[in-house]
Amino acid sequence: MNISRSSLRLSIARFSSSIIAFASITYFAQNLGASALGTYFLFQTSTALLSLCSDVGVKGAIEKRISEGEDQSYYLTTGTAINSVLLLVISSILFLFRAEVDDFLGAELTLLLIIALVVRAAFQLTIRILNGELRVGETASLLALRQVVWASVGILLYHLGQGVNSLVYGLIISYAAVFVIGFNRRNTQFGGFSLTHGRSLFDYSKYHFVSVSGSQIYSWMDVAIIGIILTQMHVGAYESAWRVTGVVMLVSGSIATTIFPQISKWDAEGNTEKIEELIPNGIAWSLLLVVPAFFGALLLSEDILLYLFGEEFTIAWIALIILLADKIVGAVQKIIGRSLSAINHPGLSARASIVSIILNIIMNIIFIYQFGIVGAAVATFLSSSIGDLLHWLYLSRFIDVRFPTRRFSWIVLSSVVMILVLFAISRTILPVTSLLNLFSTVGFGAIIYMGMIMLYRPFRSEIFSYVSDIRG
Repeated sequence: MNISRSSLRLSIARFSSSIIAFASITYFAQNLGASALGTYFLFQTSTALLSLCSDVGVKGAIEKRISEGEDQSYYLTTGTAINSVLLLVISSILFLFRAEVDDFLGAELTLLLIIALVVRAAFQLTIRILNGELRVGETASLLALRQVVWASVGILLYHLGQGVNSLVYGLIISYAAVFVIGFNRRNTQFGGFSLTHGRSLFDYSKYHFVSVSGSQIYSWMDVAIIGIILTQMHVGAYESAWRVTGVVMLVSGSIATTIFPQISKWDAEGNTEKIEELIPNGIAWSLLLVVPAFFGALLLSEDILLYLFGEEFTIAWIALIILLADKIVGAVQKIIGRSLSAINHPGLSARASIVSIILNIIMNIIFIYQFGIVGAAVATFLSSSIGDLLHWLYLSRFIDVRFPTRRFSWIVLSSVVMILVLFAISRTILPVTSLLNLFSTVGFGAIIYMGMIMLYRPFRSEIFSYVSDIRG
């Protein structure tokens, strides 16, 4: 597997997907408003959190075992059977309490939620299989396709008068479409069911579940608690700010996804030196977008929410800055956390995640009551930082983990230069008074930042090297 090529393909696909999704959310925000959009976000939140309960890390264990190359068909069949039983239990509970679920969501969506859980599980299984087969780059087109289908179906149904349901139908159809296409591309076939293989999956999944659920809880738990304590309008504003921050995590997520099977393979071969070389490089590239995004938000956060979504969304401008600070921490954690799991120590990753998950839930409840959506952002940042530190300490027990201090310093310097220039320009010749001016300011800042990055020889050399690998 060519890590450079796979990372680039996945980054491009995720960037394209996020741009499509982001543009669609902007469209729906301007047409539906914060409250209606909040209902969809609560539906999506429920789908994500309940998917964790119906999966308990089994799909991640399937990916791990398939990547090891032995008894792949048995692991696939056994893991799928386990997930199916759990999914049936969760769906039954939802049906029994459908009135309460509808009340939480703000619309009669429980039956659609059950359908969404099923097709999401099928979609996730497909992606995990391809990742386990070291075909991470091939999932790129599937991830892009899902967003295209969701946006296209959602906008079409909105014009047909479906309101917020148009987004829900689009989500379900997008999962189903990717499953049908991706499932037929797999090499791993179904085999027999085995309790021995089930125990092997459980040995890994029980730790992987806690580790992975940490990132999911950071993504969705605050939204769920906001929905309980505050209003759907607050949910819409906060989650829209969160979606802005999601774009800058594309490179980090792509690198983390790509290096997991490669580190797993090197660990099985006892090749520790290559792992120690790969991790700091991955961290540096993961920080390449998140750091300048944070500095940019210090200047433009309120303008971003105003011109992209509308006046009622600007209540989340402080939360946007804090959430972008959290993404700096999250970029490092994605690499460290995945690396710890890849060297077959998911138990330690799970331990760190348990601490941060508990803190996240407790602080969200306390801080949201006290400070509203700003409190949610603070709770996410603090709990994520503690979890990141614990992951780092645990990984350091087994390999020499080095932080790319010099490259990080240059990233910060480049970001500071960028924001100083933008501040001077926005106060003189190019004030931000429209969406076009906002895009122009961001684009000009990106040019300044990348120009500074290319002045630094290590980054310049690595960029040329990656380009050469990709062409090769």
